Amino acid sequence: MPAPDAAVPHMSRLWVALLWLAIAVVYLGAIGAYPFADPDEPRYAEIPREMLELRDWVTPHLNYVKYFEKPPLVYWLTALSFKAFGLHEWSARIWPALSGLAGIGMAYILGRAMFDPWTGQAAAALLAAAPLYFGLSQVLVLDAPLTALMTVALGCVWLAYTGVRRQLFTVVAYAATALAVLTKGPTALLLPGVIVVLFLLLRRDLGARPAGVRRHHPAVVRARQCPQSGVLELLRGQAALRSLLSPR
Repeated sequence: MPAPDAAVPHMSRLWVALLWLAIAVVYLGAIGAYPFADPDEPRYAEIPREMLELRDWVTPHLNYVKYFEKPPLVYWLTALSFKAFGLHEWSARIWPALSGLAGIGMAYILGRAMFDPWTGQAAAALLAAAPLYFGLSQVLVLDAPLTALMTVALGCVWLAYTGVRRQLFTVVAYAATALAVLTKGPTALLLPGVIVVLFLLLRRDLGARPAGVRRHHPAVVRARQCPQSGVLELLRGQAALRSLLSPR
């Protein structure tokens, strides 16, 4: 018979598993239980529906009028969800809910990397219980995907800075930032950039560079590019690009 202390790690893993299961159930369990809320959700659901109807994944349309107010990543993901699962409230909201879970996962990874596993679990639980964070993950808006991508980008910057699989996390930070730009526009590049610069200033290490990744590494070059900007420039002209990048 094992000693009493031997059961502690097993119980700890069990409680952690139950915690993550509860978070997943809460975040995913009710996303189809209520109708779309005006004005944002119907708009962000109609645009991907028209993408499927018109078979045009390059130019977003709202009420069959070209619509360039926001970049297309959430539209693309929602259209893929509609194509796979049909037109439902839950299939429209699945990506914000998954984004909320991704941010919680990143909070756990950072807490564990900076301190210890218990801190990671506490950070994940506290973020999951935050009312505003939970609420934004339950509706079809851009905030939850944007928050998750910027959290992943900044978390990977920290992990790369501390030397944990530096090349991998540097590339992931670039990629997450590029996807964040495809979600909300240049703001998603500016805000993390300011945070990173302030962090390096406080650490008196402004000359730090992402070691292990060459400036012209193919993954870095691709991550720096905004796919929709290039496609729009070639296929729809400069007017669409100016609309996408203009400050608001």
